[in-house]
Amino acid sequence: LFKIRTDPENAEYVMAEGLRKVQTDTWDAAEAGSMGELPDQETRGRMDVDPMFKLDYNSKKKVVPEKIRKSDLRELYAMSKDREDEYALNSSLRRTFRTMKKEEIAREAEEARPKNFSFPLAEEDPADAVEARRVQFTTDHAKVGAALRRQAKVAESIFVKKGQAKKSGSC
Repeated sequence: LFKIRTDPENAEYVMAEGLRKVQTDTWDAAEAGSMGELPDQETRGRMDVDPMFKLDYNSKKKVVPEKIRKSDLRELYAMSKDREDEYALNSSLRRTFRTMKKEEIAREAEEARPKNFSFPLAEEDPADAVEARRVQFTTDHAKVGAALRRQAKVAESIFVKKGQAKKSGSC
């Protein structure tokens, strides 16, 4: 819970309970250079009457900001020279992060893929791979042939077509 009160004497708010004031700098237009001093009433009147005086007055006021802008540009140029290769470094870093992210996503997808076994498998061992290459499986061709003949009989129609006699023994 916090309480804030107004302070009309100082034209601000007072933090009564639960808060503390953070010190902030106030903005000054003249310090920022955004707004110079306004001319007095006499100068303003003369500027309204005499356009050449107005031009001269305004051009004198612009000389100082131009000098400031030129010095700022020099500083910016010097700073840019220091950081000239920043784009290449940033580009390289982003490329590296993209490849790392792709590898991480691929690894996470592999880990998230369902496994065919309900228990975790042991890690691969090179000795197991060598032993698996040595094993030779033999095929019993007689059993394979019998299974193929049995499949053919099951797939064969039980009805005899016209002009075709049944191959197997019939009654």
